Amino acid sequence: MLTMYCVNILALFLFFSSTLGSYPQYDLDKADELFADFIKKYERKYVSAEEFRMRFEIFKRNLVKLNEWNANSQYENSGFIINQFADQENTPPCVDPSKMNNTMPLTEVKREFIVNAPDELDYSTQGLVTEIKDQNPCGSCYIFAAIGNIEGVHAKQTGQLVSLSEQQILDCMSSATCHGGHAYEVINYVASNQGSMSEADYPYIEKDKTTCRFDASKVKVKVNAAQSFNTPDDESLKGALVQNGSPLAVSK
Repeated sequence: MLTMYCVNILALFLFFSSTLGSYPQYDLDKADELFADFIKKYERKYVSAEEFRMRFEIFKRNLVKLNEWNANSQYENSGFIINQFADQENTPPCVDPSKMNNTMPLTEVKREFIVNAPDELDYSTQGLVTEIKDQNPCGSCYIFAAIGNIEGVHAKQTGQLVSLSEQQILDCMSSATCHGGHAYEVINYVASNQGSMSEADYPYIEKDKTTCRFDASKVKVKVNAAQSFNTPDDESLKGALVQNGSPLAVSK
């Protein structure tokens, strides 16, 4: 199977949630009520009064950010809302700087793709993006980025969109951890280890180095190799998205 991949890392941004054209402005005077609703919805349990107060202060600061982002949103069909990360200030590590020395040859983005890149491109409307996934506290976004890339390319080539397993990577790839990594290593692992199982057969449990339960008889997608695009600016990145014809995994 011929495959083409960009092997950068997708940086996950907390608090974003797609909505249907709504841009909530949260009443900061009711922050205590909103926090109580948040605690109930996400079943938060804080170990002390000090942690409760600390999380509440973070929550209030995040409400201010959400209001600012929604007030300045340039998108008609999306907004920012309270979600399970609203009492957190620091995101889990996703990129391991020690692994940012990718020595793979870079593929140049052809100028015609850069020049002719459309103003809008949404691969989720083309059946190339699976359902929304949640990495939870594990810093495994590099795995989600790589798996999303593989899912998209496979769907582009076969017409079949299959949700693949991130947990397989955490359990079975020797260098994979919840503390960051590099997407191209994930793609190369899938290429050299018989392929990827589905999310249904190997579900995500957000822990690294549990027992590897890989079953070659249940492989859904196989990969040849990873490929990097040279995208020094936004226009080149747009061109790479068009040239690749499916979602990319991106880092900088």
